Amino acid sequence: MDPALSILDRALKGDAGALSFLERTAAIYVYDSTGPTGSNEPKICGAWGFLNQALSEVERHESRMARAYQGQRVVLDAHVQLLATMSRKASRRCPASDQRLVEVCLSNAAHFHEHGSNKSAHELIENNQQMRDRVMGRIATITFDFSNHPTNIHSFSSAFSNPIAMDSLCAVVAANAISTGPHEFSSLVTGWVIPSMNNMPPFAVASVIYHLAAEAMSKSAPGGTKNALQSLFDDLISKVLAPMLLESVRNSDNGEAQMGGGDREWSHRVAAMTIKALERWCWAASCSITKLRNVCRTVNVRTIAHSHFKLFVAADILSTLPRNLPSRSISLKLSVMPCILILTL
Repeated sequence: MDPALSILDRALKGDAGALSFLERTAAIYVYDSTGPTGSNEPKICGAWGFLNQALSEVERHESRMARAYQGQRVVLDAHVQLLATMSRKASRRCPASDQRLVEVCLSNAAHFHEHGSNKSAHELIENNQQMRDRVMGRIATITFDFSNHPTNIHSFSSAFSNPIAMDSLCAVVAANAISTGPHEFSSLVTGWVIPSMNNMPPFAVASVIYHLAAEAMSKSAPGGTKNALQSLFDDLISKVLAPMLLESVRNSDNGEAQMGGGDREWSHRVAAMTIKALERWCWAASCSITKLRNVCRTVNVRTIAHSHFKLFVAADILSTLPRNLPSRSISLKLSVMPCILILTL
């Protein structure tokens, strides 16, 4: 295996050294005075550089596997999930905190005290921020563009297509948007999610929306996050979540394929994640069921559970149905009665 994948592999097997390395890499930066091979330019080593390298190694490995016709294949589902967990921890740091960590790193580096300058310190900080932006851009592309998931006719499927890994990567995108500040949060929703929802995988859209609300409710969320969430609530519910829930249920009933999945089980998964997202946004925005009914009625969706708790329970039931019952025996129906979600078997 390549170096970064080898570390992830050892960590998954419980190697203490590999686990410690990942923990420290996600939390601190190290000053490297030698720089890349063949150059004398110093650099900062930390989470973003490691993540960038690991993503490249996963893509190279899967590209080779997609071209292979036979032979033993190393599945990287667990590696990608561990990488996403590490990415989420780093992405919860706001850019200002990242900058302070780099400054602490430089202040502790004896070589930098002897040979560094304010100009070089500024360049290293800027380079680290650019690397963060690059990694987050790559993760967003992987999450929202399935053409980046290699497949072949021999049933090879990318680890990025695994629903658990996909949900974890969506959580990274959401965590970065929230930690960067209310403006980035609003821009993600109004400039990307709402205008492009019909061109992106429904599960990824619902998952990102769910995690945005979950991250916004955390104590570490920047000031102004809740106000931004409340201002986005009506548009997000009426233009994205309510229509998406209706569409996923219709597709489930009709057995139609959705982007990112070709069977009824995937439609159930999308519906479950959409209901979870509705529940989180209602809770985060302190939205009453009356207001939610009114917002949904603007797009002719009149089927919402009586309470946040029932929304959560409905999502939980729906997400487990495909595992417990044959797909042909499941039919999801929306009641015309207001405020009731009915699951008919």
